[in-house]
Amino acid sequence: MNHIMTYAYYQFKVNSRYKMNNVFSVLSTFVAVLVQYYIWKYVERVENFNTNAIAIYILCALTFSLILPIFSAADFISSKVLKGDIINFLHRPQSLFFINFGVQMGNVGYKLLYRLIPVWLLYLVFFRESFTDWQGPDSLLIVLVSVLLSWILAFILGYMIGLLSTVLISINGLKSLMAGLLLFLGGSLLPLNLYPEFIQRIVILSPFASISYYPVAMISGIAFFDPLTSIFVQLAWIGVASLILFRMYRYVSNKLDVMGG
Repeated sequence: MNHIMTYAYYQFKVNSRYKMNNVFSVLSTFVAVLVQYYIWKYVERVENFNTNAIAIYILCALTFSLILPIFSAADFISSKVLKGDIINFLHRPQSLFFINFGVQMGNVGYKLLYRLIPVWLLYLVFFRESFTDWQGPDSLLIVLVSVLLSWILAFILGYMIGLLSTVLISINGLKSLMAGLLLFLGGSLLPLNLYPEFIQRIVILSPFASISYYPVAMISGIAFFDPLTSIFVQLAWIGVASLILFRMYRYVSNKLDVMGG
């Protein structure tokens, strides 16, 4: 555990060097929130129904996506593969899995402090009225558990994508595909309860819904599913993904040992 926290603190300090990058990242996220906000306000005028809950959902989804480690975890592994020094990490006393885990924890702490909080403060200043209908989650404990499970699942999938760079070399295309699937199947752009019912029944059980939609829907208060059931779905996907990752990790380790890195 101490090794994980050491890598987390190290990554936090490394990120602290890029202060202007935070400013631009906060502004870009806020602009994305603005676009969604005014789109739904237009829909509200045309269709004559209250969209404050959806506006809160969009805010939660866009900010929650900042702390998901799926792409940063993939890039961490991919960079080691492309540099050719992944074999050195595999033979270290500390597991590469936990090194990456600690680095991503450092990223989360940094983004919470310097990106998520500023975005929410800006939103509160300019769009306080959107919170008038927001009642918050029914159970904070279940929400926290769901957020943790979604983060772990995103990390495992990101790790798997990173390992695939030993075969694909470049994982940019795969990352783009995953980003699109998170937007559509994970409800990062639109709440799944607005989808046609036959699509809802399919996507609600997908790993992408477990990563993004479940925690965001519970936080924003628009969940149409049983929270405890969603926790079991998330745990099931973590179990499946962990088994696949274990097999991939052994395959890559054996391959690199034979090839010498």
